[in-house]
Amino acid sequence: GIGAKDEPYTGIGRGPLNIEGLPVFRDDQGPFGSPTSDSERTCVTADTQRFLMVIIGFGSTEPLPEAGEMACELLKKYAGSSSPEIKIIQ
Repeated sequence: GIGAKDEPYTGIGRGPLNIEGLPVFRDDQGPFGSPTSDSERTCVTADTQRFLMVIIGFGSTEPLPEAGEMACELLKKYAGSSSPEIKIIQ
């Protein structure tokens, strides 16, 4: 969706952000992600068991498979991930 005027959004390490007019991802609790900044509400912690990583192609899907594979390898190497899944949505 598109960020609404005065819609509350707190970026990780950035505090309150104005997301009016910006692309945002939402769930039933409100906005949780934006290309500008990830939100504090969905921040990964040591207790995180599952999470969604969104890699945005901005008009081109060509680099997405390689970016997804790289992300999976980094998650395995540095976060101990054992079963990452890749899905490309156009």
